[in-house]
Amino acid sequence: MSYQKAVEKIRGVIAPMFTPFTASGELDLGGAANLVRYLVDTGYVDGVFVRSGLGQMYTFTTAEVLDLAKAALNAAEGRLPILVGCAGEWNGDLERRPDSKRYLEESIKLCSAASEMGADAAVLVVPFGLLPPEGCSPQETVLGYYQQVASAVSIPLVIYQPPGTPPEYRILPETMKELLKLNGIIGMKLSVSTTKEFEPISEVVKGAPFSLIAGAENFLLEALKLGAVGVIGQGCNTYPEILQAVIHYYRAGNMKKAEEAQQAVLRALRATDGLDTGVVSKQILIKRGVAMQPYGRNRPHPYPDEVVSKAAEEIDRCAAPYRR
Repeated sequence: MSYQKAVEKIRGVIAPMFTPFTASGELDLGGAANLVRYLVDTGYVDGVFVRSGLGQMYTFTTAEVLDLAKAALNAAEGRLPILVGCAGEWNGDLERRPDSKRYLEESIKLCSAASEMGADAAVLVVPFGLLPPEGCSPQETVLGYYQQVASAVSIPLVIYQPPGTPPEYRILPETMKELLKLNGIIGMKLSVSTTKEFEPISEVVKGAPFSLIAGAENFLLEALKLGAVGVIGQGCNTYPEILQAVIHYYRAGNMKKAEEAQQAVLRALRATDGLDTGVVSKQILIKRGVAMQPYGRNRPHPYPDEVVSKAAEEIDRCAAPYRR
């Protein structure tokens, strides 16, 4: 697939897939395949992001990434784009940073393997775990990482700046200008929720063959106004129809309906306030018929049925007006 075609495919509602685990913390690969099939069959999801932040990306080994990617790709059967998180192994602990050389090598290995499997894009988290080499700034370290991966692989690459990225590693407009020059960098998930943070990057990528994706669904409508072409957020799994409505009405120029849909997103988000989203959302999806395990790694035990039912009913109330 050409990079231009990849840009055209990476847009809309992209589900950052929750990863089903067994009670002992092993991957529930059968459950993951069932979840991908469910997301495809909703008719509201435009892509699936495997090994996402919501899917506990920091807990994966490289072998597990490949196993999960294979399961997802086989289940999707080419009906939706599959994006695979291909950053190297690291648990996210800034006190125990990864070895820079190993992390880069693992990123390249995973990108190459995902490409061979048929993934549509590789997602690479901003490498804020890497200590800058002597004489280099964090921004130079970020740029150097993407330069080295892009020069070594042929799969389209999507940058992911997650919530909580240390300020010195957050991609600056000047760095973004250099990243756009790299062959294969075709998009970015930018998880911020203010115009002040989103607009500087959106201004740089404006007019470029590039998919800027909102990473905060509570900011989706404002992000669309600033040039975003899609969204990656928890609701893409449990209420993608509302997010599709925000995008549809915005594109149609119906701002009143777009605002109403955005307010429905906010209400649906509040349905799981105080709960671990990665657990309760899987339980909600299980209630909808998805055969998978509800567990997470180092996460709370599954919630009582009355808690799950209450959250599910509120999400359904919010989503009902937007279901076909």
